[in-house]
Formats: sequence, C-alpha cells, structure tokens
Amino acid sequence: MELLSNALSSGVTDIHLQVQDNQWCLRWREPTGWRTLPKQRLPIPHRAVQWVQVQSGMETGTLTSPRDGGLHWQSPEGQQLYLRISIVPLQNGLSLVVRILKPELMVAPPISLGMPADIVNNWGQTFCDQPGLHLFTGPTGAGKTTTMFSLLSTLHLQHLKIMTAEDPVEYCLPGAVQVQINPHQNFGFGEALRTFFRHDPDVVVAGEIRDAETAAVVASAAVSGLRVLGTLHCEGANNAINRMTRLGVHPNLVKIGLRSVMTQCRTHNGVQFNWSRFPN
Repeated sequence: MELLSNALSSGVTDIHLQVQDNQWCLRWREPTGWRTLPKQRLPIPHRAVQWVQVQSGMETGTLTSPRDGGLHWQSPEGQQLYLRISIVPLQNGLSLVVRILKPELMVAPPISLGMPADIVNNWGQTFCDQPGLHLFTGPTGAGKTTTMFSLLSTLHLQHLKIMTAEDPVEYCLPGAVQVQINPHQNFGFGEALRTFFRHDPDVVVAGEIRDAETAAVVASAAVSGLRVLGTLHCEGANNAINRMTRLGVHPNLVKIGLRSVMTQCRTHNGVQFNWSRFPN
C-alpha cells in the first residue's frame, strides 16, 4: 500500500511487477513516460501478490493461467480508487499489472483531461444529432474509457436509455444500465450487446471491441438507428476503419455506420486528442 501511495503522488497510472528467477523488477507509467527500478534480489514479494489476489477476488492456488480481477481502495489521503489487476504466469515467475483508475474523473469535464473545447462541442453535437458508431482509439493506457465516460457524463441524456457492457465496470454512469461481462461463463461483449437489443436501448456502449463477434454486433447496431460507442486498440481514423474491416465487418457497413473517431495518446505535455467526423 505504501507503493500505491507513492505512485499516486507521482501521477502513476500503471504499475508493472515482474517476478522471475528469484529476482523482481518494478516499472510504472508516469505522465512523462515509463520509470524502471533496478532489479532487486530481495525476498520475492509473494505475500504482496497473494494479498492482491485475495482482495481482487482471484483464486490463490498455483498460477497456471492468466487471471483478472479488481478491487476498490481508498488512499491514506481519502481518495477513492479502482485497481484493475491482471496476473500472467511466466517461466519461473509471474507478471502482475495494476491499472490505477480514478472514478471521479468520469464526471470531470473533458477539458480537464486536456481536450480542446471545440472538440468537446463538435463531438457532443455529432453524437446528439447523428445515430451511429463513435469510436475511441489509442494505445493501451491512453485513457480511452475515461474519455468516453467523461464525454457521456457532460451530455444531458436522462431521456435516453443507456446500456454498457464492460470488463470490468470501471466507472459509475448515473442512470445507465451497466453490465459486467463474464467470458468464463460464455457471456462476452457480443452476447451482452445482443441481449441489450431486447431491452430497447437508445445508447449502447461496448467497453472494448476486440473480436469479430463484438465488431459485427456493434456495426449492425450502428446502422439500425442506435448511438453506439466503443473503444478500439489502434491509432487514427484510418486505422480504426482498417481494424474494423480486419475484424470481419464489411467496408460498406463501416462506411454507413461510422460517425466519428476520437484518437488520443499520452505525450510529455499531457494527452493529445484528435477527432475525425464521418457525416452520413
């Protein structure tokens, strides 16, 4: 917990712990980039790893396959955080990654995230005026989900039914129906989104478009009159289109349904945003 407190004071968003061959190495992502601590030949932090597993709802037996979980944590300063945890077994060790999420950023104005006012206004107008697909793209750790929920929270959408499929549910969006997917129980993004259609939503959010099934359902929903939002691991509007087609969506369906692409990446000066609009 002291490590987390120190990380927060430095603006850290990700903590990576690698334990292998009786050594452990720590890296974390700060606003200015990655910081790596020298490898340590100290007692392997099994107790810390086990504590994380227990608190995040993971099994604590022998690690033979990847495990994911999460936990809510309050810092000594009283800040409420959500920690998203992933553990992967390595040869003679393991890799543990902690993503530090700050739920209060969900309701903060997008401008406070570094987004120019003209992009905020133009995105909001396009979203309200034109049903279709609105994508949020960027590399891992860029803050795509935070941006997506921040923009949604600035709009007065109480008259619309919003349903989200997430893994995990990171932020609370007041008034929305938020669903945690469970791939281990055959309830993935695609299955969740298809279920939503029987609940007559106005807005559908796909936490991540990462497979052909999810891409197909999202594209179909976008051309059926729904407002659809989702994150995609790629950079730029052209790459987003190519990524959707590589996932099996017909190019014409992408062309008809796509309305906007928000791209972001972290730089030494903060987060850089670019927005592209695709009129119908």
